[in-house]
Amino acid sequence: MFMRVCLLFICLSLNFAALKGQNSSRSTEVEIRNDNDMYLFMLQDQYYTNGLFINIRKIVDASKLKDRELNRLMEIQIGHEMYNAYTAQIDSIEAVDRPISAHLYLSASLHHYFVGEDYLSYSLTVGSIGKRAFGEQLQANLHDLLNMYHAAGWEFQLNNAWTVDLGVQHNKMIGRTEHQVLDFSWQSSAKLGNHHINLKTGPLFRLGRLSAFDQSAHFGGRIQARGTPTRNEWYLFYRPEVSAVFYDGTMQGGMWLKDKGPITAKPYPFRISNNFGAIISNDRLTFQMQYYFNTKESAQSRFRHQYGSISLAYRFGQ
Repeated sequence: MFMRVCLLFICLSLNFAALKGQNSSRSTEVEIRNDNDMYLFMLQDQYYTNGLFINIRKIVDASKLKDRELNRLMEIQIGHEMYNAYTAQIDSIEAVDRPISAHLYLSASLHHYFVGEDYLSYSLTVGSIGKRAFGEQLQANLHDLLNMYHAAGWEFQLNNAWTVDLGVQHNKMIGRTEHQVLDFSWQSSAKLGNHHINLKTGPLFRLGRLSAFDQSAHFGGRIQARGTPTRNEWYLFYRPEVSAVFYDGTMQGGMWLKDKGPITAKPYPFRISNNFGAIISNDRLTFQMQYYFNTKESAQSRFRHQYGSISLAYRFGQ
């Protein structure tokens, strides 16, 4: 259903004849994103198998911006992530090659956009894994809705544990072609808490009709604190990334628990991810579709980790 709505957006909401002009700025953006391995069209249901996120972004008062600051946004995210073993039909603990878990959380973040296309964001995330995250119930309801098989194996999920993480992300423009159809930047991020401790870094390539980062959908910049008009954009992107993983609570369980659950796994210290995607954005709406192809998460994993993602954002207010 969500994918049908997004496809309807592509067909009906974008008037390409009007893309020559500029758009008025909006003050609030609401985005719904769904991650799921079914978007790979491979009939698999494994590892990070589903994520559902609601993001609400709001501009700050323009008088609070610093001299070098072009834009600033506040964001609240409600998220739910679900993790299976190599299949969602586990009938014994011996078959669990990745810990089964869910993560329900609330996140608050602040996004800064500086002169020179320098982007910086900070976040605080609070949530829970284990039965409190309602993974079993949500997966059962989702499978019933889609008329799929009964999911099994949740009796082996990780135990309840509260999660708190601090996050930071930075992106710096390296170069862009004269006609603004291709650019190259470098993105890095880090998380520190009792659920995730990691470092990630890699380049970002974009090709198409591009906007500067402070106005681009790639970093949520389609709403403007200064009321700056934004032009419509559509482009393809590719982001290879290397991760250094020091702790992963979705595999290792609650950091401070003695009994973390019936089965845990130690993640590989390094992971490689290849992220491909496309973005189409006008005054009111943004559609994004992307795919992630990752290396194995641990020595226990039977397969590599891969999934797709679809999001739709709507902007309103003046």
